[in-house]
Amino acid sequence: MLARRMVLVACVLLQPVSCVVEFKAADPIAPPAGKERGPCRPAASCNAGLICLSNVCVRQVASAPDDAALGDGSTTPRPDVHAKCPGGCVETLAGAGKGQADGPALQASFSFPAAAAVDSAGAIIIADRLNHRLRLIKGGIVSTLAGGAKGFTDGPSHLARFNHPSGVAVDGKRVYVADQENHAIRLIEDGVVRTIAGSGYGFADGAAKDAMFRSPAGLALGSAGELYIADVGNHRVRRLHGQAVITWAGSGVPGHGDGKAGSSRFNYPHGLAAASNGAIFVVEQANHRLRRISGGQVETLVGAAGQGFVDGAGEHARLSAPTGVAIGPLGEVYIADQGNHALRVFAAGKLSTVAGNGSAGAADGPRSIARFDSPIDVASNHADALIIVDQENHRIRRVTP
Repeated sequence: MLARRMVLVACVLLQPVSCVVEFKAADPIAPPAGKERGPCRPAASCNAGLICLSNVCVRQVASAPDDAALGDGSTTPRPDVHAKCPGGCVETLAGAGKGQADGPALQASFSFPAAAAVDSAGAIIIADRLNHRLRLIKGGIVSTLAGGAKGFTDGPSHLARFNHPSGVAVDGKRVYVADQENHAIRLIEDGVVRTIAGSGYGFADGAAKDAMFRSPAGLALGSAGELYIADVGNHRVRRLHGQAVITWAGSGVPGHGDGKAGSSRFNYPHGLAAASNGAIFVVEQANHRLRRISGGQVETLVGAAGQGFVDGAGEHARLSAPTGVAIGPLGEVYIADQGNHALRVFAAGKLSTVAGNGSAGAADGPRSIARFDSPIDVASNHADALIIVDQENHRIRRVTP
């Protein structure tokens, strides 16, 4: 009589496969000798064809993904996967490697994607940097929302052109884009792209059409519809509201300095997130810090101890070239810690690691063993998951509880 047994699939995404747990029928024969089922340590070796996962040697099997597509841009995680992920799972949501293909999410391809935003219905918009496009993940399908060849052209979305789009924010049917190498802020609405701020490379506040930026990246929308912009090359955080651009924080002199927003100093601010109370969270790629702008003041929350990979109290914790930030449903702050190839979270004054261990890789599965390669951005799906832009793996990942 056939017996049911669980085989945990652990795979390294060097090929377009995914990690799932399969329930297979097996003849009642003894398992292979050695550490087939025995305990192990991550550094210990298991028999050939096995991998040490969650302190148990399990069989390594490549399996094609077969998640069911949902209409909200996600896929339904197989329940047997999450039965083995009591501490949360990391899954590949879209992307089979570097390329420019639309189609089913796990067959589509990206080229150094840079940013993500999730709309109220759960559809995901990706700034696909080296493809010079905005991509849409919805109903298990990846499509091109706007863009094509590199350029700088407004107009119908299929004719519009971008130059290394590197930031995105969404408000209803309006998609804002930080068009980094065009040094402009663009808007996609009703199938049309137009430039709403930026007149070239440089620095100038004032009327939006005359304002100037230097390589803008992260974007965040405030509660009143104002758009905050990480002006990377100007070492400032800017604000676009109505038809005017102003400097929200930063003197423009690269460095580090807390205190009054106007005289504070940043060093390549890259990612932004806006809290419901009006605070703006900033991650700095060169200062390796998480900062907060609130009430006209700037303060450092994490990273004062310098670059590194250390959890703990904010003043002692360390980051490495963080580039993306998002706020969770309980006010916790998630950080795409690019240099550490990890997702971190700051809550109650302490920094901890959600997934990733400081080494680059490409593995789905329980958060404790999942691997990223230069995760550059993180976004909340407004429900129970985080979207990770895994840049060097050219994939979009999802972290679930």
